[in-house]
Amino acid sequence: MLALRNKHILLTREEKDARQFAELITACGGTPYFLPLIKIVFRPVGAEASKKAARADWLVFTSVNGVRSFFSAYQGGPLKAKIAAVGIQTAQEIEQYHYHVSVVPKVQDGEALARMLRTVVGERERVLVVRGQLARPTIIHALEEKSIKVEALTTYDTIMPEEAVEEAKALPNLVFDYVTLTSPSTATHLRTIMETCPIFYRKIACIGPRTNARAIQLGLTPTVTADTYSTDGLVKAMLIEEAHKHERNV
Repeated sequence: MLALRNKHILLTREEKDARQFAELITACGGTPYFLPLIKIVFRPVGAEASKKAARADWLVFTSVNGVRSFFSAYQGGPLKAKIAAVGIQTAQEIEQYHYHVSVVPKVQDGEALARMLRTVVGERERVLVVRGQLARPTIIHALEEKSIKVEALTTYDTIMPEEAVEEAKALPNLVFDYVTLTSPSTATHLRTIMETCPIFYRKIACIGPRTNARAIQLGLTPTVTADTYSTDGLVKAMLIEEAHKHERNV
């Protein structure tokens, strides 16, 4: 049985990153629609990235976009630092560049990664945290509390696409069964869009607790939240919700 049959699902991440997500939804019988609400803009930080990476004992990546933006700018030789990633998808992206990832927390979360790093980073080791402009300083503060030397490198900016309002107006006139949010930024930008162009939905599907908290703060309810912070986890959350609805209707 295709559990998402006849379900209309709005995807709000960048379209190039949403394609695999859309395929998963289609495989479950759902119909995906695209409304990219974030745009990732890489910063030209090549010289800075190379300089800071050369003196780091650890490189810490907090997102897939951090990996992509770092390696698009990096101008140095082979990295000698040990590498940590916030989650499996980020680690897999790093491995595309033929580097081994030494630390990946089971829970894709900055706090979980910070706890792991506190146990493995030596007192005299230097850490470079690669991040976007909206990243929280959780990892930096956690390591500084142990007197570990930490630097930050902001390699990309997350913004709302200029064309988002017009693309929202062009969406089919229907009630979406789910609007999927893959970051707090997508929640913020959805609320901004809805001030100009109403989007009707039955549920908001959030990739994790931080996104869920932001959605609720903005009045984007009711919500369902993925247990694993990935698009696979989002699909699973929607499937579980549909199963519960079926049980209530039996």
